[in-house]
Amino acid sequence: MQVFCIRYADNILILGNCLKLHIKKVQQLLITFLKQRGLQIKNATFSQGERFRPGKSFDFLGFTFKYPNLDFASFDNGKYTTLKFNPKSVMINSTLRFFRCKPYLLVKSFFLKKLKNSLRVQLSKKNSYLSVKIMIDKVNVILKGFLSYYNITTTIKKQLLFINNLLHKLFYKYLLRKFSSVPRIYHFIKTNFIVQNRFKDINSVLLRVTEISPLRAVALIDIAPSNKFLITNIYMNRGL
Repeated sequence: MQVFCIRYADNILILGNCLKLHIKKVQQLLITFLKQRGLQIKNATFSQGERFRPGKSFDFLGFTFKYPNLDFASFDNGKYTTLKFNPKSVMINSTLRFFRCKPYLLVKSFFLKKLKNSLRVQLSKKNSYLSVKIMIDKVNVILKGFLSYYNITTTIKKQLLFINNLLHKLFYKYLLRKFSSVPRIYHFIKTNFIVQNRFKDINSVLLRVTEISPLRAVALIDIAPSNKFLITNIYMNRGL
């Protein structure tokens, strides 16, 4: 039996490769654990587990958990289950369907749509008055805020790659609007704001989605709470 627990604040997700009765037992243990700390879960008298089987998906905290079905005709051509022959795939046996049919994570479409809307609003006509450097910095803040939470798996990185092209088009349109009165505008933009196909002004560079990962450059020692802080947490599992 394999059981995994993912917790964020008061949201708890338990995944298990086991029998349904095992999940029910885990739920009872969780109810007891929380009760000892003055907490409770909603609808505690009902079994809240569901079978997560091939072809199914569910959402949790902005993520979509998907379980591909290897029996589907489109499996080998799927965006996240495609069959690729290269030295790495052969070495780790990922050419076999069995190794490509594991559950994977994606960003929930609703939140991906919100990101695209945020970028379009930031780079819209009403903000054309902003300097190029300030615009780059503001767009980077939007990207960092979103990607520092979501960009945690290879499937999500692949899902978000289109953002690079979208952002390139939107930013170019912003520059065309901002400098519409400048002679030879295309040459002007290329000369002053594009370096190696990247938008840049002074010391600011427009980021790409592959360059932002959660806590990528932060040492654990800098973010780990002190033991004194942990002891003050009355909900801490003191048995650990």
